[in-house]
Amino acid sequence: MRITTLIENLVYDRGLVAEHGLSLYLEAGGKRILFDTGQTGLFLHNASKLGIRIEDVDTLVLSLGHYDHTGGLSTFLQVNKSADIFVGAGLFEAKFGSKNGFIGTKLSDEEEVELKNRIRIVDKPICLNIGVSSSEVNVPIEELYIMPKADIFFPNDFHNKGLLLKTEEGFAEDMMEDEIYLVLKSASKQDDEGRIGIISACSHRGITNICQSAQNYFNTPLRFVIGGFHTISEPDESVDIIIGYMQNSSVEKVGVCHCSGIESYVKFVNSGIAVFYNSTGKITAI
Repeated sequence: MRITTLIENLVYDRGLVAEHGLSLYLEAGGKRILFDTGQTGLFLHNASKLGIRIEDVDTLVLSLGHYDHTGGLSTFLQVNKSADIFVGAGLFEAKFGSKNGFIGTKLSDEEEVELKNRIRIVDKPICLNIGVSSSEVNVPIEELYIMPKADIFFPNDFHNKGLLLKTEEGFAEDMMEDEIYLVLKSASKQDDEGRIGIISACSHRGITNICQSAQNYFNTPLRFVIGGFHTISEPDESVDIIIGYMQNSSVEKVGVCHCSGIESYVKFVNSGIAVFYNSTGKITAI
């Protein structure tokens, strides 16, 4: 699998742009998958610079219903007319931040009509046929899954402070139940157990909870984790929980970005974990 970070908070490559948001482009076995659309349509600019045709995307996965992940949806719909769009139940509910007002997903009436024919609700693991398999002994067999909300095993790694849903009865605490993530499961003929990789976005329900939920479901150890960990404004103790979890796992590579924060990235570096910052334009082969 080849993962290209179309947009996130930082950029170092000339000609590309950054914003507070996240959009990843995945390619495997001829399948083209977009994971989130960033805050605006700027992901399309970067895709063009990187030679990626958004109109050819087969599958769009929206990780959660916040503007920094779905803000470019209108742009995507203008360019791509055929991809299935996978979302967690409740993604389009009215979401608010107690300090920032409305932080949800805005759609026109025309877009809402179009989405009705393209939306797929993720309420159980869904396997995408990425077509990577082989009968040869040392060639990996890979499957990509879209996973529903993670269970909470580590309450201290749950991030929804100040996040609200507007209901008919008023405002209620947003438990982030629309948050979904990706799992790449790979194995070879010599490795019956296999390994899994996690691709997350904001990890409001906690990257440790996401990793543990996936490991429990597939009964396999971790190989890599890439995503935002929502530690940018969290105390050091929250970062330490994640670092401790990764150190006690079999993870070989960790890529942090977006809502993780540079300070947290530095702590990961100092912990000895094999970590990289997944900035805009970064291409990772998994």
